[in-house]
Amino acid sequence: MKPLMKASVFTKPFPKDSLQALALRVKKMGFQGIEYPFRRGFQVEMEQARERLPALVEAMKAQHLEVTVATADFDQHNSPAVEAFYKAVGDAGIPFIRPAYYPARAGCFWSDSEEARRKLKSLAALSAAYGPKTLLHIHSGSLFTCTCLGTRTLADNCDPQHVGIYFDFAHLALNGEPYEMGLDICGDYLSLVGVKASRYVPLQRDEHGQLRYGVEWVPLAEGMTDWSFAVKLLKQFKYNGPYIFHAEYTVRERTEEFVVEDRKYLAELVDAI
Repeated sequence: MKPLMKASVFTKPFPKDSLQALALRVKKMGFQGIEYPFRRGFQVEMEQARERLPALVEAMKAQHLEVTVATADFDQHNSPAVEAFYKAVGDAGIPFIRPAYYPARAGCFWSDSEEARRKLKSLAALSAAYGPKTLLHIHSGSLFTCTCLGTRTLADNCDPQHVGIYFDFAHLALNGEPYEMGLDICGDYLSLVGVKASRYVPLQRDEHGQLRYGVEWVPLAEGMTDWSFAVKLLKQFKYNGPYIFHAEYTVRERTEEFVVEDRKYLAELVDAI
């Protein structure tokens, strides 16, 4: 019998729920866990983790859920608060931490890359000390992690036990490598897979007559990624971890409806392939 797909959801769209209401919402949507944003304006902020993270974990456990990823907005170990956060997350048994991104400024690629490696190594040391693996999330735009090659270049300075790559098909569809090449590049650093869908849409022509394009975030079956092919590739590369649904949609008022549909859609593909 095939194992069921394990799915977590990013709770960024639900900052106003109480912890108990958030857990009930996630359970009702059919997920087994969450990625939680420890950011300003959310139920538990990064600086509150030592005192309030246990309450978050307990609220989830009451609904038989886990906290899979802890997300926060630092990019290096530059304060006692960052180390305290790693310790709190490790003590809570949360396996992954997703920090902020590393920008690549125009004209500063090589100096910025050295700085990014230095910052990442400082976080890898905290992973080694406290347990949670530091994730590099593949994300489109002017970032070192906009491609798998750029991400692996940063990660290569660190032990894959302490630093991993958070693969994202939707962002690679916008400006990354072909998926099979990207997964091959990630190698032993492949740790987690994000789930969402993107597509380019035509906007207006500029003053020179050039047609401009924007990005829409849509249900999985409407985006540029062929998810049946994506699932086949992940199985080929022996990925057996959870799928993290980012619940990111341009039509925000339908977020909960769409993410439930997407979970069912992907679960059917994982079961069938």
